[in-house]
Amino acid sequence: GTAAAVLVVSAQGLFALTDSFAPIVADDMSIWQFQATRAALMLPVALAVAMMFGSWQRILPKRPTPVALRTVLNVLALGAYFAVLPLLPFGQAAAGFFTTPIWVVIYLSLTGGSAPDRRMWVTVALGFGGAALVVGIGGEIEPLALVPVAAGGVNAISILITNRHCRDEDACALLFWSIAGFLALGLVG
Repeated sequence: GTAAAVLVVSAQGLFALTDSFAPIVADDMSIWQFQATRAALMLPVALAVAMMFGSWQRILPKRPTPVALRTVLNVLALGAYFAVLPLLPFGQAAAGFFTTPIWVVIYLSLTGGSAPDRRMWVTVALGFGGAALVVGIGGEIEPLALVPVAAGGVNAISILITNRHCRDEDACALLFWSIAGFLALGLVG
Protein backbone atom coordinates (compact mmCIF):
# COMPACT_ATOMS: atom_id res chain seq x y z
CA GLY A 1 0.00 0.00 0.00
CA THR A 2 2.34 2.73 1.19
CA ALA A 3 5.24 1.65 -1.04
CA ALA A 4 2.95 1.61 -4.09
CA ALA A 5 1.65 5.08 -3.26
CA VAL A 6 5.21 6.40 -2.89
CA LEU A 7 6.17 4.87 -6.25
CA VAL A 8 3.12 6.36 -8.01
CA VAL A 9 3.71 9.82 -6.55
CA SER A 10 7.44 9.61 -7.40
CA ALA A 11 6.70 8.50 -10.95
CA GLN A 12 4.19 11.34 -11.44
CA GLY A 13 6.73 13.79 -10.05
CA LEU A 14 9.42 12.57 -12.45
CA PHE A 15 6.90 12.67 -15.28
CA ALA A 16 6.09 16.31 -14.49
CA LEU A 17 9.80 17.16 -14.19
CA THR A 18 10.68 15.72 -17.60
CA ASP A 19 7.60 17.35 -19.17
CA SER A 20 8.77 20.75 -17.99
CA PHE A 21 11.75 20.46 -20.36
CA ALA A 22 9.54 20.03 -23.45
CA PRO A 23 8.80 23.76 -23.96
CA ILE A 24 12.51 24.55 -23.50
CA VAL A 25 13.58 21.91 -26.02
CA ALA A 26 10.83 22.96 -28.45
CA ASP A 27 13.02 25.89 -29.59
CA ASP A 28 15.84 23.58 -30.71
CA MET A 29 14.03 20.43 -31.84
CA SER A 30 10.53 19.24 -32.48
CA ILE A 31 8.64 17.51 -29.71
CA TRP A 32 8.77 14.37 -31.88
CA GLN A 33 12.57 14.50 -32.12
CA PHE A 34 12.60 14.92 -28.33
CA GLN A 35 10.40 11.81 -27.93
CA ALA A 36 12.47 9.74 -30.37
CA THR A 37 15.77 10.79 -28.79
CA ARG A 38 14.57 10.15 -25.25
CA ALA A 39 13.12 6.76 -26.20
CA ALA A 40 16.22 5.75 -28.18
CA LEU A 41 18.34 6.45 -25.10
CA MET A 42 15.93 4.67 -22.75
CA LEU A 43 15.37 1.49 -24.80
CA PRO A 44 18.86 0.02 -24.27
CA VAL A 45 18.64 0.92 -20.58
CA ALA A 46 15.32 -0.95 -20.28
CA LEU A 47 16.87 -3.97 -22.01
CA ALA A 48 19.90 -3.81 -19.69
CA VAL A 49 17.62 -3.67 -16.64
CA ALA A 50 15.77 -6.77 -17.89
CA MET A 51 19.11 -8.55 -18.29
CA MET A 52 20.25 -7.41 -14.85
CA PHE A 53 17.15 -8.96 -13.33
CA GLY A 54 17.46 -12.27 -15.13
CA SER A 55 17.22 -12.36 -18.90
CA TRP A 56 16.47 -10.28 -21.97
CA GLN A 57 13.42 -12.52 -22.38
CA ARG A 58 11.71 -10.58 -19.61
CA ILE A 59 10.80 -8.02 -22.29
CA LEU A 60 8.68 -10.60 -24.14
CA PRO A 61 4.98 -10.20 -23.24
CA LYS A 62 2.99 -13.25 -22.16
CA ARG A 63 -0.15 -11.79 -23.75
CA PRO A 64 0.96 -9.59 -26.67
CA THR A 65 -2.50 -8.24 -27.62
CA PRO A 66 -3.32 -6.51 -24.29
CA VAL A 67 0.26 -5.25 -24.01
CA ALA A 68 0.07 -3.83 -27.56
CA LEU A 69 -3.33 -2.21 -26.88
CA ARG A 70 -2.05 -0.75 -23.61
CA THR A 71 1.02 0.61 -25.40
CA VAL A 72 -0.96 2.16 -28.26
CA LEU A 73 -3.40 3.89 -25.89
CA ASN A 74 -0.57 5.09 -23.65
CA VAL A 75 1.35 6.46 -26.63
CA LEU A 76 -1.76 8.15 -28.07
CA ALA A 77 -2.57 9.77 -24.73
CA LEU A 78 0.91 11.01 -24.01
CA GLY A 79 1.50 11.89 -27.67
CA ALA A 80 -1.56 14.17 -27.64
CA TYR A 81 -0.41 15.68 -24.36
CA PHE A 82 3.11 16.32 -25.64
CA ALA A 83 1.77 17.72 -28.92
CA VAL A 84 -0.05 20.54 -27.11
CA LEU A 85 2.55 21.06 -24.39
CA PRO A 86 4.52 23.72 -26.33
CA LEU A 87 1.23 25.49 -27.18
CA LEU A 88 -0.31 25.71 -23.70
CA PRO A 89 0.96 26.94 -20.36
CA PHE A 90 2.59 23.96 -18.63
CA GLY A 91 0.28 24.13 -15.59
CA GLN A 92 -2.81 24.11 -17.77
CA ALA A 93 -1.62 21.12 -19.84
CA ALA A 94 -0.52 19.20 -16.75
CA ALA A 95 -3.78 19.88 -14.91
CA GLY A 96 -5.71 18.55 -17.90
CA PHE A 97 -3.64 15.41 -18.21
CA PHE A 98 -3.58 14.75 -14.50
CA THR A 99 -7.34 14.22 -14.62
CA THR A 100 -6.38 10.59 -15.31
CA PRO A 101 -7.24 9.40 -11.77
CA ILE A 102 -10.65 11.06 -12.06
CA TRP A 103 -11.28 9.20 -15.31
CA VAL A 104 -10.19 5.92 -13.72
CA VAL A 105 -12.79 6.29 -10.96
CA ILE A 106 -15.49 7.23 -13.46
CA TYR A 107 -14.66 4.30 -15.76
CA LEU A 108 -14.54 1.88 -12.85
CA SER A 109 -17.99 2.97 -11.75
CA LEU A 110 -19.35 2.57 -15.30
CA THR A 111 -17.74 -0.79 -16.07
CA GLY A 112 -18.65 -2.69 -12.94
CA GLY A 113 -15.31 -2.26 -11.26
CA SER A 114 -15.07 -1.46 -7.61
CA ALA A 115 -17.85 0.98 -6.82
CA PRO A 116 -16.47 4.29 -5.59
CA ASP A 117 -17.59 5.22 -2.10
CA ARG A 118 -18.72 8.69 -1.03
CA ARG A 119 -15.20 9.75 -0.06
CA MET A 120 -13.89 8.77 -3.49
CA TRP A 121 -16.62 10.80 -5.23
CA VAL A 122 -15.79 13.82 -3.07
CA THR A 123 -12.15 13.41 -4.08
CA VAL A 124 -13.15 13.17 -7.76
CA ALA A 125 -15.30 16.31 -7.44
CA LEU A 126 -12.46 18.24 -5.79
CA GLY A 127 -9.96 17.03 -8.40
CA PHE A 128 -12.31 17.89 -11.23
CA GLY A 129 -12.96 21.31 -9.71
CA GLY A 130 -9.25 22.02 -9.46
CA ALA A 131 -8.60 20.86 -13.01
CA ALA A 132 -11.56 22.90 -14.28
CA LEU A 133 -10.18 26.04 -12.63
CA VAL A 134 -6.77 25.58 -14.21
CA VAL A 135 -8.04 24.47 -17.63
CA GLY A 136 -10.46 27.40 -17.76
CA ILE A 137 -13.96 25.97 -17.45
CA GLY A 138 -16.26 28.64 -16.07
CA GLY A 139 -14.65 31.32 -18.15
CA GLU A 140 -13.36 31.40 -21.69
CA ILE A 141 -12.56 27.81 -22.66
CA GLU A 142 -9.48 27.35 -24.76
CA PRO A 143 -10.45 24.38 -27.00
CA LEU A 144 -6.82 23.26 -27.09
CA ALA A 145 -6.89 22.92 -23.28
CA LEU A 146 -9.41 20.08 -23.65
CA VAL A 147 -6.85 17.93 -25.51
CA PRO A 148 -4.90 17.06 -22.33
CA VAL A 149 -8.18 16.30 -20.53
CA ALA A 150 -9.16 13.88 -23.31
CA ALA A 151 -5.63 12.45 -23.22
CA GLY A 152 -6.11 11.85 -19.49
CA GLY A 153 -9.26 9.89 -20.34
CA VAL A 154 -7.41 7.73 -22.87
CA ASN A 155 -4.56 7.22 -20.40
CA ALA A 156 -7.10 6.02 -17.84
CA ILE A 157 -8.29 3.33 -20.28
CA SER A 158 -4.67 2.26 -20.69
CA ILE A 159 -4.38 1.99 -16.90
CA LEU A 160 -7.53 -0.13 -16.67
CA ILE A 161 -6.27 -2.46 -19.41
CA THR A 162 -2.99 -2.77 -17.53
CA ASN A 163 -4.83 -3.56 -14.30
CA ARG A 164 -7.27 -6.05 -15.79
CA HIS A 165 -5.31 -7.75 -18.55
CA CYS A 166 -1.60 -7.23 -17.88
CA ARG A 167 -1.34 -8.25 -14.22
CA ASP A 168 0.82 -11.25 -15.05
CA GLU A 169 3.14 -9.33 -17.33
CA ASP A 170 6.67 -8.61 -16.27
CA ALA A 171 7.22 -4.92 -15.52
CA CYS A 172 10.26 -5.06 -17.84
CA ALA A 173 8.02 -6.09 -20.75
CA LEU A 174 5.51 -3.31 -20.08
CA LEU A 175 8.28 -0.73 -19.77
CA PHE A 176 10.19 -1.91 -22.83
CA TRP A 177 7.16 -1.89 -25.13
CA SER A 178 5.97 1.49 -23.85
CA ILE A 179 9.37 2.97 -24.65
CA ALA A 180 9.34 1.26 -28.07
CA GLY A 181 5.93 2.81 -28.69
CA PHE A 182 7.28 6.27 -27.90
CA LEU A 183 10.23 5.66 -30.20
CA ALA A 184 7.79 4.79 -32.99
CA LEU A 185 5.67 7.86 -32.21
CA GLY A 186 8.74 10.11 -32.31
CA LEU A 187 9.95 8.64 -35.60
CA VAL A 188 6.52 8.94 -37.24
CA GLY A 189 6.13 12.50 -35.90
